[in-house]
Amino acid sequence: MTRERYPLGSYSHNFIHEKNICQVTGQGNVNSEMTTMEMNDIVMDPQFSNSMQLIVDLRKINFHPTYNEIIHIKDHLNFLKQYFKNEIAVVASESFYYIAFLICEMSSIKLKAFKDCEKAKEWLQRNSF
Repeated sequence: MTRERYPLGSYSHNFIHEKNICQVTGQGNVNSEMTTMEMNDIVMDPQFSNSMQLIVDLRKINFHPTYNEIIHIKDHLNFLKQYFKNEIAVVASESFYYIAFLICEMSSIKLKAFKDCEKAKEWLQRNSF
């Protein structure tokens, strides 16, 4: 694989302040380093509040993490726990769902994996203040 043929993907995030939500979107070829860097970028963004809910859309990523990478992501989430006081809904493709589910189950943060974006939004709505 060359970088020109398979460029690295990316993450982006934006804030919907009236709903107290941070939306995160991933696409393309990502890796664990990019994933943890995005987590850091979110919590360091001056618009971010630890009372925000997050919806993380991973349906368009291409990522096949090793066990060590899964543990690294889980550990990094747990390290940032003080910044994530509210729920995080993770929406994943069929091929990534079980990895997302595993990370959610292993983490000490209120994370839940979904295959359907509308169900994720409903879950966040039910759990909002």
